[in-house]
Amino acid sequence: MQKRRLQTHVGLLVLAFHFLAISLSVWLYMSGLFLFSEMTTIVALVTPLFATYSAAILRHFVEHQYSMASGRRVSGTYALLSYSLPTLLGAITVGAIALKALTGSFASFEEFKNILGIVEGCFGIYAGVLLKDLFRMS
Repeated sequence: MQKRRLQTHVGLLVLAFHFLAISLSVWLYMSGLFLFSEMTTIVALVTPLFATYSAAILRHFVEHQYSMASGRRVSGTYALLSYSLPTLLGAITVGAIALKALTGSFASFEEFKNILGIVEGCFGIYAGVLLKDLFRMS
C-alpha cells in the first residue's frame, strides 16, 4: 500500500471515531440516557486525545491538498497496525459509551469513567507511535 493512501484512510478513520464518540455522547444525553454531567465527563475524556491527533491529521490534509504524489510503499505489517490499532481502540471507546448508556454494563459511572480513561491511555500510547510517524507529528 502507498503511504499517501494509508495516511488518507487512517486519518479519516481517526477523525470519524473522534466525531462519532462525541456525537454519540451528545445524542445519548439528548435522548435522556446520560446525565449532563456524565456527557460532559465523557467528552472531556475523549476530546483531548482525539483532538491532538485530529488537529495533526487535518493539518496534514491541508498541507497536502494539492499533492498527488502517492509516496513510498509501506510494509503490510505497518499498514495492518496503522489500521487495526486505531480501529480497535476507537471501536472500544464508542462501544463502551454505547454499552454504558444502553445496557448499564458498568456497575457505576465511576467504573465506566476509569475504563474509558484506560482505553484512551492505550490509544495514546500505541496508536500515538504509529500516528506520529504516519503524520509527522512532533
